[in-house]
Amino acid sequence: MSNNGIAPGKHIAAVDMGTNSFHMIIAETTAHGAFRVVDRMKHWVRLGDGIDGRGRLDEAAVTRMIESLSFFKHLAESYDAYIHCIATSAMRDAPNRNAIAQRIRKELGLVIEIVNGEEEARLVFQGVRSEGYIDKEPSFIIDIGGGSTEVIAGNQDGVLVAESLDMGVRRYSRHFFSNQKYTARQLHQCSQAAASKIQPLASEFKPFEVSSVYGTSGTIRKLTDIIALFCGLDDTTHLVLDDLQSIRPKLI
Repeated sequence: MSNNGIAPGKHIAAVDMGTNSFHMIIAETTAHGAFRVVDRMKHWVRLGDGIDGRGRLDEAAVTRMIESLSFFKHLAESYDAYIHCIATSAMRDAPNRNAIAQRIRKELGLVIEIVNGEEEARLVFQGVRSEGYIDKEPSFIIDIGGGSTEVIAGNQDGVLVAESLDMGVRRYSRHFFSNQKYTARQLHQCSQAAASKIQPLASEFKPFEVSSVYGTSGTIRKLTDIIALFCGLDDTTHLVLDDLQSIRPKLI
């Protein structure tokens, strides 16, 4: 990951304000034009649980957000780190997003950048590429978040096609499983809703001969853990479609 010309030995804090959780990493710039992660923090803020009937983030959600960012700010300040905050699906969908951003700036002195889905997908791809996973052949990347899902095809030269879909684990849990019951019928309805968003985009990705597929979200990591548990596997770094399909009845 390039440090864009920042002098070595400086610290930068990056905050990802997701629908389910907030993440912050603090990195030190190195003499080789890269970053070295020196600290990190994660909070389950669950903004997706705080959406009212008008789609606004309610006061409880905003309070959780400010409390989390306050902890982040204090940790970043202990490193004398510059803080860059990125807000994604939950904030960009909220009609009161600008008022919330102004309140955070007033109370904490933090500037919140609310990115659109296209920019979020681009950032996901850059994160994967910065880790050295992308080569000259096209790769496919999927990030399943709490409020949105980003799907990207790209190679060493950059993004070939990217889409952001309004579907995520918290958004769909709230819509299809609000009664806390998980039946085959509910799962079918949820799957059909997801397919209705995915299928219209399939033609954009079909032209590319994809050499590898990468998942970048906590949701995908959790799925590999669940499959390893149910199937008695040691490998939690690869998610195989057949394994995923085999455990669906067990999860229900």
